[in-house]
Amino acid sequence: MDEEGSTAQGFVGAVRRFGSWAGDGPIPSSLPLSGARALTRILLRQPTFRNDRRNDRQLGIFNTEGDRDPGFLALQDESLGLIIAGALALGMSGRSVEELSEQLILTATDPDPWAVELRGDLLRDRLFEPPTPVLPEWAVALTELIESKCFVAVQEAVHAVGRFGVARDTADATGISGLSSRNVCPGTTLTIFGSFPATQPGDTEVYLPARGGCQKVSVGTWSNNAITVTVPQSIGPGCVGFVRTGSGGGFDGLSEVSGTLTQCFGAVGQIWGAAFDKVKGPITSCPPCLLGGQNKIDAAGPPVVDWFRCTPDLVEPGDRPTLSWSVRNATSISIDVMAAGGPVLAIPSPAFADTYRWPPVQGTSGAATTFRLRATNSCGTSVATAGFTLTRKPRLSITRIEVVQGEQKPDNSIRLVANRRTAVRVFVDSGIKDGFNLGGGPGGVGGLEISLHAVDVATGATRSCGPPWNPAFVAKPTADRDVLDDSVNFDVPLTACSGDVRFHATVILPAPKSSDPLQPTLPPIGFATGSTTVTFIQRQRQTILPFLVTDPMSTVSVPTQASFDAVLDGSIRMDPFPDNGFIVNPAIPLSLSTQDSLFSTLGWERLLGKLVTMFFLFPSQPVGGIRAAVVPTDVPPAGRGGMAWPRVGLTVPSLIIRSGQPVTFTHELGHTFGMQHVNCGSAPWPYDGGLPFTLVNPALDVFTRQLWPAGTNESMTYCFNQWPSEQHWDKKFDSIPIS
Repeated sequence: MDEEGSTAQGFVGAVRRFGSWAGDGPIPSSLPLSGARALTRILLRQPTFRNDRRNDRQLGIFNTEGDRDPGFLALQDESLGLIIAGALALGMSGRSVEELSEQLILTATDPDPWAVELRGDLLRDRLFEPPTPVLPEWAVALTELIESKCFVAVQEAVHAVGRFGVARDTADATGISGLSSRNVCPGTTLTIFGSFPATQPGDTEVYLPARGGCQKVSVGTWSNNAITVTVPQSIGPGCVGFVRTGSGGGFDGLSEVSGTLTQCFGAVGQIWGAAFDKVKGPITSCPPCLLGGQNKIDAAGPPVVDWFRCTPDLVEPGDRPTLSWSVRNATSISIDVMAAGGPVLAIPSPAFADTYRWPPVQGTSGAATTFRLRATNSCGTSVATAGFTLTRKPRLSITRIEVVQGEQKPDNSIRLVANRRTAVRVFVDSGIKDGFNLGGGPGGVGGLEISLHAVDVATGATRSCGPPWNPAFVAKPTADRDVLDDSVNFDVPLTACSGDVRFHATVILPAPKSSDPLQPTLPPIGFATGSTTVTFIQRQRQTILPFLVTDPMSTVSVPTQASFDAVLDGSIRMDPFPDNGFIVNPAIPLSLSTQDSLFSTLGWERLLGKLVTMFFLFPSQPVGGIRAAVVPTDVPPAGRGGMAWPRVGLTVPSLIIRSGQPVTFTHELGHTFGMQHVNCGSAPWPYDGGLPFTLVNPALDVFTRQLWPAGTNESMTYCFNQWPSEQHWDKKFDSIPIS
């Protein structure tokens, strides 16, 4: 940027500090007239400002909804900054703000790349960063922009700000012939030589240059040929002179500026308009420089570091970051590279303004490198730091979304039951293939924000699936379906489990929060979306008739309704029934005789034979459905959990289940649906050739959140652990209900 651009940039920076003032005292409302004039000259050269050209579409800055998009927020911030700084500059330079306000706003909303870059350079001190692109959805028709209520309201705000710039106290350097020193340090005495009134006039204050503007100082002595003042800590290069208070014009309307900007720009407008409610008097124009430089301080205070930055601040292995700096008022500078043990390398002979490209950075884990710049002169030393963090940018992707009610395939082809408890496994790939460690292990990425929504395809109704089971999920470069935490897992609202449903997942790796209140929220480091559509199929309910068996030889508690409910839970969790998918008839107590005791060799067969052939004449309660007898826990043989029989001829499907055996219940229920055993070495013949020995895919118990890996035993075996296979699930799915 040339000297005029740097002067204008400094003026815009001073306006930003004015706008963000949050102190309790008066706002620092001194602005350099030279900067205002430089910005005015830059504006007057722009095609939009000269009315040489107008785009048919402009940046739609009057969009508070856009505050949620970091890219739009950055453009909006720069546009509004140019409007406010431009209005002040035009007013201070004597231009008619009323006549130029429309051109000013259109220049600030010009979507051309050169205009975006100009605003970025002026507003964000941006040397190496490319301008933020203007996306099509951020642009509006020129007529729509001009005819909007906010365009008119912001024009009025520009007029008020411009009048504020006009209503400035006048400044001059009348009578000054020289200074005791052109190189001053804070705390020292500066003598101003010249021809002055014998005593200090009541409307005259002495101003010294300060960084970003100028500052009033107390007078030590005043005579007709010399004035002494103490140099303040904020001293900067510039010109010494006088401000004549009370000579500025009137101003009004500033109390409405902040409200207008907030209403039309949202959070960005609140930042830029914050100071205007606190304005108590005119703006102060800093003293001009005399043609011969008699009142100019060339060097003041410690060195000034205009900037010291490392670009980019996040560096991937193999990248070469660029270090750049600009230092004023220094006699020497040095730049060191800081590590845990102190400086390890010095950049040789740095110039006062330069760039340095660092060698390719290597490493496999996150590490920060900090550079320290030390600039020195006779007034002291100024220190600035910059640095970069070695990282690996995740290339996040959602590789698979599995909708699970038990066993499921990667393509979700195992059928789903409507109104049944359901979970969704979202598999996220970190995209880091070289083992770089960001803190989540080699190739792992944590700190993700992940959401899942269920969308009814027919109605468009959308329901959130709430927080995940595992909020500390870490994405990996490869995921193992047999490991539950290798996916991020959600419960689906039961009301969403019906018909055709599209599950849409979003994964965000947010950027660290900015500590700078003026800096908009940074865009996310990583982002990915994915979706899948499944169909939930309505199934009927299954009727069950419980029998609570009392055995005369048992010494433990007689089974109760609670005992039956506990064993039925196995089938509720493992089989394709909807929630409340069982109609449980009132339980029937059944007492065995000593001859029929289950402690006898044939007791189990006798009880099962009684169940399948029992006939109810004029029953006083419902007696339909599968008959399920719950027997005491101590009946022999100890290894037998149950026994069952399907419908054969006129027999009724029935089962016996030992109290406390919920997993075995789904095995015995499988027999009532006509399935035979899978032989794992001990199951009796006949064997079911339609069932696999083990599961091909992992299964998930959605109720207990326990995952059963591929290779788990089919529930029709005698070997534990057990879970129904796809074929088992399908047979029950197609056969419900049986009676």
